[in-house]
Amino acid sequence: MDSGGAPDIEPSTAGNVIEIGDKPVERVRETVATYRQVRPYFEGDYYPLFEHTADETAWYGYQLHRPDEQRGMVVVFRRKQSLHAAASVALEAIDPKASYKLTDKDSGQIRSIKGHALRALMIKVEQAPGSRMLFYEKD
Repeated sequence: MDSGGAPDIEPSTAGNVIEIGDKPVERVRETVATYRQVRPYFEGDYYPLFEHTADETAWYGYQLHRPDEQRGMVVVFRRKQSLHAAASVALEAIDPKASYKLTDKDSGQIRSIKGHALRALMIKVEQAPGSRMLFYEKD
């Protein structure tokens, strides 16, 4: 069984690591924890945030939204030839009058943000290639 990009790590069907190659154990634990955190969002709605293209100068990303739980996540990728360190995204299924808790998975920063700001959210990715993962939840 392939672990989806980490060939030295073989998870069991329960999501537990049963074999570790030369990867540090803590890195494996972090990867499994992230997998468990994002897994429920794939049962919700999918919204592309950018036009789908193979152009290495373009950003790519998507929003996964759980309308039943009023929360979701955003993943964006800055490709290696992109000249822009930031991109604006318009999240879908957001109540513009509500407040949301926005958590940046990469920095750990948590902040409160209005729904109308999530409809025009500026996301920075300093390195190219690079990525950001954000989680939001309606207050």
